Amino acid sequence: MAMGKSLTGPFGELSRALSANFREAPMLIARPDGQGWYLYSEQYPGMSYSLATATSLHGPWHEVYWQDYATPPKARHGGMIELRKTEWEALVNEFGNR
Repeated sequence: MAMGKSLTGPFGELSRALSANFREAPMLIARPDGQGWYLYSEQYPGMSYSLATATSLHGPWHEVYWQDYATPPKARHGGMIELRKTEWEALVNEFGNR
């Protein structure tokens, strides 16, 4: 990971690797409880997602056991966005909870 003051940089030094080998499509999101960050990445060869968490972007990062979280079936290279509860409920009302 590299950090900068804006999306276009300038960027500082690269950090050490945040995940194990055979990971791709990382998604970094703020934890809903406000206590840090989640880092999801697609895991090969098992074709599933891995999850790490840290209280700061600077780490340390800790793997979360797969038994302790869930992702939708067949999730691939997704993106995550934050939704308010009313937005989620409107989507579920319109399209169902698949």
